[in-house]
Amino acid sequence: MKTYHQHLADTQSHQKAFQPNRKPVYNGSAIFPVFHTQKQQTRILFMGYWMVKKKINEIGLLVSLRNQYGDLIYRYSEQIMNPAAKEIELIDLLNKSDWLDKEFIGSIELEVFSSRDLIFPYPAFVVNYYNNLSSAVVHSTGRVYEKTTDFLKKEDNVKEAGFDLIGTKDIVSFFTFVNGNSLLEDITLELEFINSNNESDSIDIFFDKIRPYQTMKVILNDYFDLNNFLGGKTGTIKIKHPFTSFFPRFIAGNYHKKSQAVGVTHTFYDNSKNESPTAYWENIDRELMYDSAVFIPLFLSQNEYTLLQFYPIYSPSTHSIDLIFYSARGEQLFKIENFKLIKKDSNNFQSLDFKQILEENRQDNTEKVSGVLIVKSWDENKIPTRLKYGLNVGLKNKSLDIPTNICFASQISNLSILKKKGTFKWFPLIGSSNSIAIIQNASFLKNYSKPANIRLNFYSKDKDILLVEERVLAPFEQVKILYDDKLIEKFNDETIWITVISDNPFVNAWYFTVNESGVVGGDHSF
Repeated sequence: MKTYHQHLADTQSHQKAFQPNRKPVYNGSAIFPVFHTQKQQTRILFMGYWMVKKKINEIGLLVSLRNQYGDLIYRYSEQIMNPAAKEIELIDLLNKSDWLDKEFIGSIELEVFSSRDLIFPYPAFVVNYYNNLSSAVVHSTGRVYEKTTDFLKKEDNVKEAGFDLIGTKDIVSFFTFVNGNSLLEDITLELEFINSNNESDSIDIFFDKIRPYQTMKVILNDYFDLNNFLGGKTGTIKIKHPFTSFFPRFIAGNYHKKSQAVGVTHTFYDNSKNESPTAYWENIDRELMYDSAVFIPLFLSQNEYTLLQFYPIYSPSTHSIDLIFYSARGEQLFKIENFKLIKKDSNNFQSLDFKQILEENRQDNTEKVSGVLIVKSWDENKIPTRLKYGLNVGLKNKSLDIPTNICFASQISNLSILKKKGTFKWFPLIGSSNSIAIIQNASFLKNYSKPANIRLNFYSKDKDILLVEERVLAPFEQVKILYDDKLIEKFNDETIWITVISDNPFVNAWYFTVNESGVVGGDHSF
């Protein structure tokens, strides 16, 4: 096996291959835990967005496959020279590496190189864990720190949190990560479990040694009686860790023990003890803007449900929540002012059920409704800069009930966004799935009236644009893109990517995979 020093030498050789005329090389990287069993597979999805968004003609890609203990077992490089949809199937890499076991736990690291500044060191990749009952997705999370500048830029070591634990007997909760390039010894993780009654219990778990690049999968049910503590309901967790050699954003979620159908998301910082000046944002024009706001796509017809999860991770702040509901065309239906008050001294785990809210307000037509959540500060015009929620889209009365749990943020009142001429978003529609995307035009402006002209470019596997659509979205209007028979016929049911180019900076998007089993995957767009 190659040592870490040999890995660095290989990387440096690869960098030299992408130094036309000895220009400096800019790089970014992402690393994912990957799994292959008889019931679960993994693939990495991406598109050559650099060619469209950054006008970069060529990207170098280095792909490294490592086993559970961090040993390099296969590596290859390629040049990305077009924006077409790309896939890296774990099973293909295992076959090329002559891996003989039926099951695999390990990691895939993806490093990109360019002769032009990439600006953002986290490339836009998606990991897709899938089987015949589920298709779970989450974007780039972990990154190994290999440069001094990485260490200088990284934030203080804080707890990771902000995801759901499902407390039923057939469901297992977990989190997983890939270690950085340092050997770790005598490692303690402090876990604080929180149930729906906001009762907490804590345990410590110990690891004698974690090798460089080792993949760790922590099955929480192996250490703690989650079923009894959660009482069949949903809870959450905070994870205190000592990691410094990699960006400690974990992939986390829940899976069904028998079928291994899985739902995943990523963790986020616990800011509940963070009262530094940068933890808060000041709205400099409260007549023009709400303090913070976020558009929420709602799935509410038949067996569908949409929940918004509030986690105990916000910087101390007293703020209230208003809800405004819109039709699919952007017409305001009704508004609930001061629906919820979040007190500075009561940062609790709680859930908001949109179907229940609509029923209580006698709204029967729930199939094409969207919502906007308005956040108003009660503390000297200060709102937490990081307001992260969990978006749970799911299906009831199915064999399984594992919703999305998408980690996403409310948008703070940033005047600089008004100066932007437009926006560029992109996301996949997963093949062989009931895939849906929602594109929206919504803003934190109080009197928002700007339509959005959008151009949708559809990219297929290893080909250029095969389909173009143009639309106009009114303020607060949403459009739903279905991977329907028309698209299946055109794209052969393969995973495709869609770019959204708009003259309006407030356009955003989400994408989902809805399985008849009751497992729903999803994420926000890049």
